[in-house]
Amino acid sequence: MKLYIHTKIAMRLRLLCLVTIVALGACVYTTGPIFRPVAEQPGSAIVYVYRPGPPKPQAFGERYPRIYVNGEKKFDLKDAGYCVITLPPGQHEIKAVGDFWTNWTTVPVTRTIAVEAGREYYIRVRPTVLRDFETGRASFVTEMIQMRKDEALKELSETRSVTETDPATGR
Repeated sequence: MKLYIHTKIAMRLRLLCLVTIVALGACVYTTGPIFRPVAEQPGSAIVYVYRPGPPKPQAFGERYPRIYVNGEKKFDLKDAGYCVITLPPGQHEIKAVGDFWTNWTTVPVTRTIAVEAGREYYIRVRPTVLRDFETGRASFVTEMIQMRKDEALKELSETRSVTETDPATGR
């Protein structure tokens, strides 16, 4: 009788763990509206920061970087996601950083861009693999590249909007 009760409890706990893992895994995909260009902002530049899609299923949750602009956290860049940042003219630093919670373990990468009012810029962020052919080892790195508009628009067509972080709450 005791063995039956313990087995029943163990099965329920396993089911609860499985449901929790699936639910948490579902939370990491970008679910916002499909990409749409934004209207020009007078006196400002528009910067699209994106990660090409489509989303790929991940067994233990997705890996994603947090994007900072000029040292301020802006958003989590989920798979097949994008965010629009409006910036004043001048030099700006965009940084992709991972941590324990995001499961993004590559070295942080920074790109400084000079923007002009009335122009659009496209920054692609994605993980890539570097292989050392002598040792056979592979390492994952973050690629952050400023793209041409025509190439970026093709990739952006498969992305969805991510939510920008609220500066007051950090979420």
